[in-house]
Amino acid sequence: MDPKAAAEALAVLRALADPIRLRVAGRLAARPASVAQLVDELGMGRIAAARALAGLEEAGLVKSDGERWTIDRTTLARLGRELNATKPSPDVVPAATATGRVLDRDETRILRSFLARGRLRSIPVAGRKREVVLRYLLDAVFPDETDRPERDVNDALRQYHEDVAALRRYLVDAGLVSRERGIYRRATPPASASGV
Repeated sequence: MDPKAAAEALAVLRALADPIRLRVAGRLAARPASVAQLVDELGMGRIAAARALAGLEEAGLVKSDGERWTIDRTTLARLGRELNATKPSPDVVPAATATGRVLDRDETRILRSFLARGRLRSIPVAGRKREVVLRYLLDAVFPDETDRPERDVNDALRQYHEDVAALRRYLVDAGLVSRERGIYRRATPPASASGV
């Protein structure tokens, strides 16, 4: 990657590293919106939305026609090409999940055998291996208890494997995710017996 492309890619990634900007970018990726729509739909203050949009605009990720904001798909496509050209080694497994949960040696070993370049080679049949893979996907796709429509869940899961219906079903069947009327949410862990 040449230095200019690397600097542009870094600016975009830094902009998306902020959770609020990421939520705004994700919403705009679905369809254009005004600031008022973003405030209403994402449940954030007008100032937070304006700051997020300013940071995303500075990175070249969004643009406005004066009334509505849209994702700049040209910038996303360019970032995708640049990142695709710098794929990690097939054996690289992160030390922690997207939520910051540190993976133990056993989880790392299992994930290494099922992940190649960040995608699942196959879905484990059952048991401990499937549990590790599902918890990894849970942290990646459902880092918090925010409601997500099925379309968004499918898009996120497709980054890991094409059989998104099976992955959704396994996450629900394992009790990791709840589903009601096409809306998915990370399941709230049960309180421990000691109340801690």
